[in-house]
Amino acid sequence: MPAHTRSCRMRCAYLVCGLLVWLLPAMGMAGPLFPSPAREILLNGRPAPMTSMIQGALSNRHQEHLWVTPDFGLHVLIAGSKRLQRGLNVFSSQDLGWSWTPTLEISATGARPKADLLYQNGRLHLLYPAVDASLMYATAVQAGDGAWQLEASQVLIPATESFRAQRATLAFDVMGRLWVAFTELNAQTGQSRIRVGLRSEDDVFRWLDTDFGRFSRSERKSARILTLGTSMVLLYTDGGSAHSSKYRLNLSYCPMLEDPETWNHVQLFDYTADDGLKDRHGAHFNAVVDSMQQVQMVTVSNGKLLHLRWSPLDPLGAVRIRRLGASSPYMQIATTADGRLYIASSANPRPYHDVVRLLRSDDNGSSFTFDRYLLFEPEHNLGKARLEMPASLPWGFPADFPPVLRQVETAQGTFTFVLFLD
Repeated sequence: MPAHTRSCRMRCAYLVCGLLVWLLPAMGMAGPLFPSPAREILLNGRPAPMTSMIQGALSNRHQEHLWVTPDFGLHVLIAGSKRLQRGLNVFSSQDLGWSWTPTLEISATGARPKADLLYQNGRLHLLYPAVDASLMYATAVQAGDGAWQLEASQVLIPATESFRAQRATLAFDVMGRLWVAFTELNAQTGQSRIRVGLRSEDDVFRWLDTDFGRFSRSERKSARILTLGTSMVLLYTDGGSAHSSKYRLNLSYCPMLEDPETWNHVQLFDYTADDGLKDRHGAHFNAVVDSMQQVQMVTVSNGKLLHLRWSPLDPLGAVRIRRLGASSPYMQIATTADGRLYIASSANPRPYHDVVRLLRSDDNGSSFTFDRYLLFEPEHNLGKARLEMPASLPWGFPADFPPVLRQVETAQGTFTFVLFLD
């Protein structure tokens, strides 16, 4: 079927469904098509002019790549961009995504860099792999013209012939110390494990001796480190043998910063074998800390979107798990300054295909309501439904929901992006 014909049919389907939402109740027929008025809200995305040459432009899901500054500027870190195919680019928008400008280039990276970032107190903190697979730490600040300028960069964890630090994440505790969680890979034996380290005020990097999961040949291991008030939380996946697709999601809690070797551990749940086949690195989860100092997590298992919530006021094993409908393994969670939570996930609700479903919570994750569908009309296969949301929004952000950036595969095999923002 020609692309323009398919696109016209999609538009007609959206229009007919919208009319039926209003006409059926008026005709006395049982109920509207959708269970809540919010489902009438269909927002079309607008193209963002960035291009990447690699599929993992926004990888991994447990890492952060999109952030919003106090002046409501939007900024995204993209790997493998057309401007810099072997490296990282920051693109920025000062008009809520209507136009974008390249504002930072980091060229000395690995071929497919999996980076993490944290924007805090006016400074951008970055973790990314170098060409030789060493883990780099860099900081940048925004100049008056809006461009980001690197202040400093350093090798945080050197690579060796056998040692690699992969898929790293970072956080700062209330004492100002840098914490890093990553997957340690022995390149000679193929074994890996989760490691955590912190850098003290005198810039000495210290390894923790605490064991997080098993040392095995499974690649399904990724970790997210989070600051929770005066304590730290680690979320991580832990796989079994190299030939098994089984793995689990875990939570570890360090209640006292003065004793960083003491952690309490709990297994949250086991993923299914099918999840493991789709999640090579165990990275299909995302997490934030909300205004009530609760850990809010999302993941997908057995084709279902799961929301998990835990507070240090609860027993460690009392993690609340809520199922929120069907989803592909692409999801993000965000918190706002006024206490709302948003979850974005890819879905295929009839009559729509390959859309982003947005959920909202006004009670700190006790319940979620449907907010809207975010639509994009493709003339070809969208590819893997990667998407990104900022972990948090500043006060007064002038939109009804957080910005959602959706990756789209082109017919030429490159990757472009669509922004959803009301």
